[in-house]
Amino acid sequence: MSTRLQIMGSRIRTARQFRRLTGEQLAEKIGIAVDSLRHIENGVRSPSFQLIERISDILDVSLDYLAGKTDSPLEHRVRKELENSGLTKEQEDAIVELALNSIPIIKKHI
Repeated sequence: MSTRLQIMGSRIRTARQFRRLTGEQLAEKIGIAVDSLRHIENGVRSPSFQLIERISDILDVSLDYLAGKTDSPLEHRVRKELENSGLTKEQEDAIVELALNSIPIIKKHI
């Protein structure tokens, strides 16, 4: 088994569970058999790029996250929200800066 396939499979499973989807539900949404999804999640089978794209879209995580190139599934959601917001680049930058500056304050209160 390839370590990369294991990482991808584990991340697919984690993202699926975070979305509260069963293996059966995700398999149906991406159009494959449940056993095929299990093989992907267990790192036994390598999915096609098109299938990885569908999984990424449905689970709302980046391809980089699934591939193990970033550890933050949140990054994709934030980027997607900003792209769909209709804000200017300057406004997007201001929101990101505000969020980053708020982290220490929020950490003190949780």
